[in-house]
Amino acid sequence: MNIRKVENFSNDSDDIEIKFTSIHKLHNDIYKVKENCVYLDDLLGRDIVMLADEAHHLNSDTKKKKNNQDFLVEFEELDERTSQEIIEKSWENTVINKILKRDSKSDRVNRNVLLEFTATLPK
Repeated sequence: MNIRKVENFSNDSDDIEIKFTSIHKLHNDIYKVKENCVYLDDLLGRDIVMLADEAHHLNSDTKKKKNNQDFLVEFEELDERTSQEIIEKSWENTVINKILKRDSKSDRVNRNVLLEFTATLPK
């Protein structure tokens, strides 16, 4: 078994495949099916281990509650005009609900894992 850096995951490999990307790029790529991109349906059928550097950005929405209710923004393609608040909410929902929890659409046993790293301690 080898460890390989990839842009797209293979269906017929026993190797450990690693894709390096930013959460912003991942978020945009998985909602726009196009050649040579990872997309959400493909990820839902795989066991995924995500390593999140600067993970304090992933948890911004968790800290923001309104009357003890979660509130999330509908997905939209992110670009340079998108506000930071919308980006962070979208990131968290994409990572936690769509990828980590498999969007509750898979009958497979969920073995996905998220390992978060940050040097920024919460106040």
